[in-house]
This record gives sequence, C-alpha cells and structure tokens, in this order.
Amino acid sequence: MNKKLKNNNSINLDIDECNIDLLNITKKQKINNIKLYNRYGAKLWLEHINEDLWQLKADNPEDLEYMRVIYEDDNKSIHAIDPSGGPYLSLRTIVGFEEKYIIDEILPNGYIMKLSRYKI
Repeated sequence: MNKKLKNNNSINLDIDECNIDLLNITKKQKINNIKLYNRYGAKLWLEHINEDLWQLKADNPEDLEYMRVIYEDDNKSIHAIDPSGGPYLSLRTIVGFEEKYIIDEILPNGYIMKLSRYKI
C-alpha cells in the first residue's frame, strides 16, 4: 500500500510482512519504585510494599532523619510530610513519571502512604 503524506513524502507498507506484538504493547509493567527528587541530591523513592501501600525510603537513612510532619485540623491524621531538602508530599499530590499515582493517605508513622493510580 502506498500512502502520500502531507509533506509529499510517501510511505510504503507491506501488510503481509508487518508483525505487531500486541502482548508487548498492551501489557503494563508493574512499577516497584517511584523516584523522588531532593534539592540536596539525596536519593529518595517510594517503594511498593503491597496493594496500595508504598514506603518512603532513602539510600542514606539520615536523609529521612529530619522530616517535618504537617497534621490536619484534627491533629491526628497527617496532611503532609517534608523531608529535609524535599520533596514536600501532601495528600492529593501526584507522584511518578511513567505511571502517575496520587497520595490518598499518609499513615501515622509518616513513612508509609496509600497511593492510587492517577486517572486524567
């Protein structure tokens, strides 16, 4: 099949010789870590634990030693956490690059969060 393109170039397709592997196109890879950026260069990420739970991790545990915790008005549930150098992670924050997730809940210890897949 010959097809003319807008810029007067043409493309030739021979359908008999064209193989498309639909399994590789539609198969979603499971994301195990979400990389986070820190202004001091600390390597931080969210590591998938199970189902919808993710844990904040760092190459150097000292990078998570100083972390600001911001509570909701009830002074019980956590609204946000802010490790030294960032990132500031609050409820409804979108994280991730290849696949995007949204923070639904930050559990009492501040290091474990419930995330759900973000849909536009």
